[in-house]
Order: sequence, then C-alpha cells, then structure tokens
Amino acid sequence: MRCLTLANELRARGAEIVFACSEFSGHLIAYIGAQAFEVIPLAAPSLPLNWQADAHSLQVKITPDFDWIIVDHYGLDKDWECAMRPFTKYIAVIDDLCNRPHDANLLLDQNLSAERDAYEQWVPTHCQLLLGPKYALLRSEFIGGPITIKPQIERILVNFGGADPSREMFKVMEALQETQGIHVDFVAGRSNLAWHELQQHILSQPNWHFYHYVDDFSQLMRQADLFIGAGGSSTWERAALGLPSICIAVAENQVSIAQVMHANGMHCYLGDSASVTAADIRQQVAALSDLSQRLSWANQSFTLVDAKGAGRVATALLQSTLQMRNVVFDDASLLFTARNAPEVRIWSLESDVLSWEAHCAWLKNKLSSFDTLLLIGEAIDGPVGIVRFDRFMDKQVEISIYLLQGRYQMGWGRVLLRAAETYLIKNWPDTKCIRAFIKEENSVSIRMFVAAGYQLEQGYYLHYIQ
Repeated sequence: MRCLTLANELRARGAEIVFACSEFSGHLIAYIGAQAFEVIPLAAPSLPLNWQADAHSLQVKITPDFDWIIVDHYGLDKDWECAMRPFTKYIAVIDDLCNRPHDANLLLDQNLSAERDAYEQWVPTHCQLLLGPKYALLRSEFIGGPITIKPQIERILVNFGGADPSREMFKVMEALQETQGIHVDFVAGRSNLAWHELQQHILSQPNWHFYHYVDDFSQLMRQADLFIGAGGSSTWERAALGLPSICIAVAENQVSIAQVMHANGMHCYLGDSASVTAADIRQQVAALSDLSQRLSWANQSFTLVDAKGAGRVATALLQSTLQMRNVVFDDASLLFTARNAPEVRIWSLESDVLSWEAHCAWLKNKLSSFDTLLLIGEAIDGPVGIVRFDRFMDKQVEISIYLLQGRYQMGWGRVLLRAAETYLIKNWPDTKCIRAFIKEENSVSIRMFVAAGYQLEQGYYLHYIQ
C-alpha cells in the first residue's frame, strides 16, 4: 500500500506510473488496476527466489525508457538492480531491513531506527538516503491534525494487517470479551482467510463490529481512542493522528521500530506475536484507563510525523525534471503572488506588501538589466520557485531565492538552489563568488545554504566557485 500512496502522489504531479506485481496469493493487482493504474502481472516465482528469473520476467515485458524503477521487495538486492539498469535512468529502493547491498540512486527507509552510518556500507556513495518518519508514505487523509484524547476509552480499533496468520485478532477478542461499555471495531485485511470465523465471534458482542477491509481506514482511526494491532506502515498513520496504540509485532522487520517507539514513549510495545497472550493485552488495556499515559503517547508520537512524507519522496524523485528558464513579463502575476506571500515577505529585506504597479515597474527594470539573471524553476507538475542573481562587483553575484506556495517543506529549496547555480555558471561562466544575505532568524535557509557549501563571512554567506 505504501507504493500505491507514492504512486498517487507522483501521478498528481504529472508522472506516468506503471506497476509490476507478482501474482502471489493475496496480491492486489485488481485493486491497483481499479485505481486506474497500468499493472504488469508477473507469474509468482518459485521459492527460494531466483533473482535472475525474476528480473528476466520483468525485462521481457517492458521497454528501456523509464525515468525511475522503484523497488519494494525484501528478496531483491544489488544483483537484480544492476540487471535492471539498462531499462531506467535511476533506481529507488524502499527498504527497512538494512541488511543487503543495493545499486540505488535513492533509498527510502521511513523507520525511526534508520541510521545513515548503517546504510553507507550497503549503497553507493552517490545514493541519496531518505531516512526517518519525515518521509513516511502516508495518504493525504492523515494530514490535518491529531485526534482528541478523551478522559475514558470509548472506542477501540483492532487491525493486524492483511493476513494475520498468527491469529492475533482472536487473542484480542479473548482479551476484550468481558470489557463493558466499549465499542470495538475489528478490521480484517484482504488476505485474512479466517474472516467467517471472526464474524461468528462478533455475533455475541453487541458493541463489536467487524469489517472485511475498509477503504476509509483513516476515518475509523479518527473515531478510535485506542488502537491494538501490528507494527508496519500503520505505525506512522497512528503517529500522524496521535492515536494511542498497543503494538504487537507480527513480522521480524517490525520489532526494531516497535521497540524504539516504546523506548521513546510513543506507544506500548507488548512484544512479538509468539510471546504475547490475551492476558497481556487485557492487562494493558485496563492500565490505559489512566488518561495521562494516553496523552503522553499521543503527544510524543504526533510530533514525529506530519503526514507529508509522500510529498517529500515525490520531490526527491521528480527533482531530475526541474528545469530553469528566464522569467518573462508574462510571469508577472505569478511572481507578484509569490513575492507577496507572508511566508516569503517575513524573510525579505523589504517585507512590505508590494503594489501591482510597483511590482510591474520593478520587473521591467530587472528584465532589461544586463546585471540581473531572473529565473524560474519548473518541474513536471509546474513552477517551483524563483531565483534572482544580481551582479554587484566584477565576477561576484548576490542571490535571492524563494519557493512558491505549496512547495514549502518538501525539499525543493536545495534542489532549486543547485539547479540555479548550474544555470548561472553556464550563462555567466566568469562568476567566481555567490553571496547570500540571510536573516539570523531564518534557520531553515541558513541550514540549506550551509549544506550547499556556503560559509558565513562578514554577515554574508559566500560560495566560491572553483
């Protein structure tokens, strides 16, 4: 599902998406196709997986004209990725195991436990690492603020992913069967083969409701006061809503993140499915009548995830589409709106709202000047930001840069800066130094320029071009 979330974000930005899915039991090929995506079905490979056969099964069905191949498969590594190089410009890997080599241009691990040092041995030096919950691939419905934490638990939501092979949902039913006055929603995944049996257990409990998959899972989460379920990607959905949670790991790759979240006071991790009993669950639910504990978990987890990760990952993938061009007078309205945005004016040297007449006069002056290079950066999904270079001394320029509304906090700033510098060097090749004046309070811009190699000297951030 995380790939589908990313695909929707990329499609909304103008990218064309093709899925390739193996026909394993419980596959989502029909579901993905129903979302109007092209899907290439691949025969389910025999196990253990033969990467050569897997790569060949895809190679014979595609043409070598992709910008990105995005791989989300724990059984594939550098060998498979190298074999797919002739079919794409770039390769991105979604991983959270950090246990095998990759030939990737970009690697995403959205877990709190992801560490740059740990991945450096597994990826090329040029690989861009997107690490941590900042990049969690969440659907847009999780943006919008936390739930309200009630004094008492009135509603519990239970879900253990797609299949629940260890029958954790039955443990929860046993744990809650004598609980009075609490509404419980049980959601079984598409691959859960025990749903008829689960339905029978529900019949004896008037406050229990059973759902065999729901499209609007976020709505049930917003109605809940407590979640009981597995780790995995739903960890970040719960965190984005500040939903207090009891977590049971149902797969090995869920253990480390569940432990880290528990250690940081963000949820309760009871243990792995083999060790947790119904009595353990019952005891923990009873303990959560304490409002302060649920409030603490909610506050700690909500600060971790802002649900904008899919946008940030899409930006990283689409940055290769960013093109710089010279501003023309027909861009006047776009620049006027962007320059007068409060988010831009607060950091400008001239922070007053500019009139349309004054703006047009300024723009005509800049466009006619041989000492100004006024640029706009555009990606596949539209304009990103504005950059201006003004020559103030021989071979030295001053930079002004700002993003357009809707592009903030998505990683576009550093991409726009790098593209603008490249354009500058190509068009004004004698430039030796770029300087930027940044207000001391503008910590975001300072971090961006410092990361790009600018150094503070006498009140300006300077970048010397070799």
